[in-house]
Amino acid sequence: MYPIGLLISCCFYALTLIVYISIAKLRNLPGKILICLVSSLFAAYLGIALGQLRPTSNDDICFLSGFFVYFCLMAAFSWMNITSFDIWKTFGSTKIKSCEKSDLRRQFIWYSCYGWGLPTLLTGITIAFTKSDILPDVVRPNFGHGRCWFTYDSFGSASLLFFSGPVGILFIINLVLFVLTMKYCNKVKNEIYKMQSLNSDKPVLKRRFFQDKTRFVMNTKLCFVMGITWLLEIVSILFYDHKKTFFWTISDSFNVLLGIFVFIIFVFKRRIYNEIMIKFGLQSSPSTASTRTRAGLTKSYAPTSTAMTTLRSSPGSCELSRQPSTKPENESLMKLVPQFNRK
Repeated sequence: MYPIGLLISCCFYALTLIVYISIAKLRNLPGKILICLVSSLFAAYLGIALGQLRPTSNDDICFLSGFFVYFCLMAAFSWMNITSFDIWKTFGSTKIKSCEKSDLRRQFIWYSCYGWGLPTLLTGITIAFTKSDILPDVVRPNFGHGRCWFTYDSFGSASLLFFSGPVGILFIINLVLFVLTMKYCNKVKNEIYKMQSLNSDKPVLKRRFFQDKTRFVMNTKLCFVMGITWLLEIVSILFYDHKKTFFWTISDSFNVLLGIFVFIIFVFKRRIYNEIMIKFGLQSSPSTASTRTRAGLTKSYAPTSTAMTTLRSSPGSCELSRQPSTKPENESLMKLVPQFNRK
């Protein structure tokens, strides 16, 4: 039943990918990061499921399939690390970010170098130790030597050294970034609520703050769920016993449900539903409805000469809006709040 559950999870990964690839507004920088993460999980789960449904005694096939799954899983955790870093950089940095497409493209290239480069490096190191006799057999991966994945015969197993250990380091980094982002989140929230209620900038800043906070909460949920699966993996290794499979049952259950969790966190939302309806022409977009409304008006309003240009953020876009000049008391706050949601 376990491989069937993995295939069901793959279906939810596939649905998530289809939604984020087909809808242009979701293909911003955070959306591209999510696409890379989910595609890695999809490939890993598919490889594990097929390997269990059709086991092989061919050592070469076992070697290739084992390291393929290893690479995909390490890539998924690497992109999870990038997700945590990106939300910290967007929400936790006091620097004003650029909206230029070229800058965002360059940033995604750097992310890709890390997201695909780190698992490539770790896979290469693991292969090197598999082919050499430097390490004792108990901590050697030995993919393709009668097995396609790590064994869990002792506390010092190869899984702790080559898989669970590196993943644990990535999660420690995620935890540090989470604390820093949460600290900054509370700082911005307090600054916003200290503003005078009649201040014209307060609604804009609150909207911008809650947009970034929503994304932070979603990524925190994903990191938490993936962290639970990793923690259960560690517990299962520490209490490994061929006759007692309680921890393995819990760990496998979370692995099977991970695809469903990802779908619920990132797709099962009202905003995504509206975008899907707009995509298939079953609902008018807000911009189209707004254009039709303005076309029926006979009176136009021009901005006053005292207006100043400020950035207004919307999901996946960066645009300019005209706002009345504000008092100097808000200058420090404008530096705190992220200046845009990136494409």
